[in-house]
Amino acid sequence: MSQIFIGRSNPYLSQILNHEFELKPLMKEQITDHSRPKLYFPSNNFLENKISMEHFFQNNNNFTSNDSNNDTNYLIEYSEIEGAKIAVAIPKYWNKGLIIHCHGHRAVGIGLKADLYYNNMPESFNKFLQEGFMIAMTSYRREGIILKDAIKDVNNLRNYIIDKFGKLECCILEGRSMGGAIVTYISEIHSDLYDGAVCIGAALNVDQKDESLPHLSFQFKPKFPLLYLMNVSELGKVEDYIEQSKQLANTQHLSNDFSEGEVIVPSLWTVSREGHNSVSEIERYGAIQNLIYWIKFKTHITTRYLDYTHPIPIPESQLIFVENDRGAWCKINHLGIHGNFGINVTIEDLQKLDICEGKYFTMHIMTKGNGVKTISVALGTFPFIKQSDIEFVCFINPVNNYSIIHLNSYKFHNEAFKLGVNIGDKVFIEKWRQLPKPPKSNN
Repeated sequence: MSQIFIGRSNPYLSQILNHEFELKPLMKEQITDHSRPKLYFPSNNFLENKISMEHFFQNNNNFTSNDSNNDTNYLIEYSEIEGAKIAVAIPKYWNKGLIIHCHGHRAVGIGLKADLYYNNMPESFNKFLQEGFMIAMTSYRREGIILKDAIKDVNNLRNYIIDKFGKLECCILEGRSMGGAIVTYISEIHSDLYDGAVCIGAALNVDQKDESLPHLSFQFKPKFPLLYLMNVSELGKVEDYIEQSKQLANTQHLSNDFSEGEVIVPSLWTVSREGHNSVSEIERYGAIQNLIYWIKFKTHITTRYLDYTHPIPIPESQLIFVENDRGAWCKINHLGIHGNFGINVTIEDLQKLDICEGKYFTMHIMTKGNGVKTISVALGTFPFIKQSDIEFVCFINPVNNYSIIHLNSYKFHNEAFKLGVNIGDKVFIEKWRQLPKPPKSNN
């Protein structure tokens, strides 16, 4: 039996996107004020004929709503296909467009989750739901490294949506990390099923030792538009893929523009920020938005290579610093579904404490009912390479510029649960292991 939950879009991204900011031209046709162009929403007019999904909302009683005002613009259906969990976010007025999110590697033991939830829907997805796009994802049928079966699960999800809701006018993939490799393979072997894809932090060198034989190998023949959105610290494999695709296209005397059946040379958009998948929601939204432009106008020459960095402002410090800035009090502000947790500490806070990349610091966590838990954490922007296995790593979340604490491992440890931390727990961070008295509460 499917489960349905109703959600309401968060205005955060819209508030940011509605302000003017510097943006390199996306298409010549869109620029009217050359002095300071606004971010443009091409998808509003791409799929103009929306159909009402009101009957689906009204005829499904198996859902709950946390919205007392009932001011909802989408609902989420959860189900399962061949052992893979799926989630489908359905707008009230559907433009017949679909975006399928293909997640990256998930540690063995984490459990299968199609984690689209009304209370943590990514802001970019909220915007596309407002525009009428359906958003969906699959957990894949197992954890760990998975490629061939993941491709089956993505195709199953697409077919499920067509069978249940009808023909699609536009079907887009978004792949992150290992999901970027999955999407790239799909562009070569199932291009007839999809219109294009954005690959964020694409891990094209996925180790296939646990995959059944024969292993997949790239043919460098993407047949639908691929837009890679990559941090500057991990361009090598993607640049190589694009170059080999370009050479093959030139050898075969194929056009670099969109034409059915031809090799389509991918685009590479870079983010001037080290890390893995370290992109803001504005960067994420803009990449998908411009993929839609590429599909619509069937050309992407003007923006094939672009620095698409749009930093999010660093929040004002909320920390209470102690004598000589040798330490500071902060709080747990986030519990991740994968066992990581966040603290309200910015990079400027860490710099004030003389904590820089590659250096260790100590966290003393005042848990409720579990006493004081002390851990050592390394500050790093590239946790999968620069730190050892089974080691706590801190990196800055580009969505809100606060710190995420993560246990670097390919196995699931649920560090937040084992430490017994909860949102609101006080934390003292320092370069030494001295623990002063907690500050007096204002409550």
